Amino acid sequence: MSFSIIVATSKNGVIGVDNQLPWHLPQDLNYFKKQTTGKTVIMGRKTFESIGKPLPNRHNIILTRDQNYKPEGVTVFTDIHKLIASLSNNEEHMVMGGGEIYKLFLPFVDKIYQTLIDVELEGDTRFFVPENFKPVDEEIHKDGKINNSEGVQYSFNTLIRM
Repeated sequence: MSFSIIVATSKNGVIGVDNQLPWHLPQDLNYFKKQTTGKTVIMGRKTFESIGKPLPNRHNIILTRDQNYKPEGVTVFTDIHKLIASLSNNEEHMVMGGGEIYKLFLPFVDKIYQTLIDVELEGDTRFFVPENFKPVDEEIHKDGKINNSEGVQYSFNTLIRM
């Protein structure tokens, strides 16, 4: 069984502001879609509510403390161990946030797919790649447009646990 985190961060680790992404970067959305389509995606309730609906062509799982939370089109768990026990051993399962879900799954994660955006932003949710993850692939781009700034550099990084 394999768990991977998929996350977009600023240089200073910001991943969210008020339960929303602090940027709109179409290239990152395409990267996310490419990496997650056909796989299980695991998210917290707040992340699901910020999206507003299940992601198509993926098995959507929500981990929440709310035992009465039952939105349509998703599988809901209140216990991380029961969630893990329910999954297939032969697949890569994508942990897509938010901050609390990343923390809970980090001990089980072998790989991180990070979009690193070359900006520093204010935010209330952060994620920092642990030191025991090392880069194995990096794809740099300089054509990002974020919050009316053009030419923003970003990179798609794949890191594995050492």
